Amino acid sequence: MTSAAVNKIMLIGLGLVLVVIFFIATFALSLILGVPDTDPPPAHGFLILAVIMGLCSFFASRFMKPANRKQAVTHGVVWAVIAVVVILGIAIPNQTTAKFFGNWGVYFVFVGIALGPAFVKAKPSPSNPPVINQ
Repeated sequence: MTSAAVNKIMLIGLGLVLVVIFFIATFALSLILGVPDTDPPPAHGFLILAVIMGLCSFFASRFMKPANRKQAVTHGVVWAVIAVVVILGIAIPNQTTAKFFGNWGVYFVFVGIALGPAFVKAKPSPSNPPVINQ
């Protein structure tokens, strides 16, 4: 396997790990906020969740060691798309898409996942030396 293939597998794997963290954090937040089992957390709960998921995607992106900020944000966007696809894959058969995606706060979580990696500083590598302005 080439390095690029390993990176793609690692990118998808970390995206799935972020989805699992999202579900665990949503469950924990529902318990803390006292939300009934049948309801998603309120909008302010999703804002808290967006910060948590933004931090998780930040650390996941640091693990990937992006060459530049553009690549880091690309990782975040891929992870947000993976999250949407997995959640849709669960919500459609359960007929809960309107209930879950009808809460505007959930979109903050996807933005948090996508933009969390934007704060990662790129690590210079031998193939990508730092640019020094003179």
